[in-house]
Amino acid sequence: MNRSQRFSLSRYVVMPKFHRVLPFVAVACLATLGGCKALTVPQGLAEQSTKMPVAKVDRGHMKFGEYEVHNIRRGWSKGGGISVGGLGASKKSRDFSFLLARGAESFTVTCKLQASSTSAGSITVDSSEQVLCDMASGETPWKIVLVGQGNKSVSGRLQKGEREIQISPAHGGAFGPRGYYIREGQEVAAVDVSKKFRTVWLRTELEAEVSLALATAATALMIYEEVA
Repeated sequence: MNRSQRFSLSRYVVMPKFHRVLPFVAVACLATLGGCKALTVPQGLAEQSTKMPVAKVDRGHMKFGEYEVHNIRRGWSKGGGISVGGLGASKKSRDFSFLLARGAESFTVTCKLQASSTSAGSITVDSSEQVLCDMASGETPWKIVLVGQGNKSVSGRLQKGEREIQISPAHGGAFGPRGYYIREGQEVAAVDVSKKFRTVWLRTELEAEVSLALATAATALMIYEEVA
């Protein structure tokens, strides 16, 4: 089931993430917000990065390596839809935010998820999803832009001015790993977003500001996985 098929055709506030009855093993895997396998990163990144398992402190606070994530706010899903003569259309939106800190440095991040779908009977004809995140930091803030169309997972970029760092999905099917690679010519970071295996990898030789921005992007992807 893709995300567009979860939308209600009436007003709603919160939607459960999965609806279908699945075999026990499938339910056990999907309950972790991911598959049954951890993400494998390319050897070049694995050998030249810091691997940081993510520890949840409480619902609004998690940490990995020297990074602390505070004030996590997941917001509420809002939206609705119509159905006329077997044809339907629906939209939803959700805001989420957090603060990521490394010592005295930090980013305050606000994100908006927007999604829409059209259907004919029980068949989804088209769907789209977009995530925009602003990362407050001086005169030229970093931004995260993610877009997904149809059944494809979101992909996009981490951007500051003309500098763009690409974000691409590294999912492994229904029961495989769920994660993303972040590239600028080569892999500079990766994140396993499944709840069971959450881990962030950051290449070690990066500038301090870029490392902080990449850690922030990885955090946004983890929270997006929860709220989408």
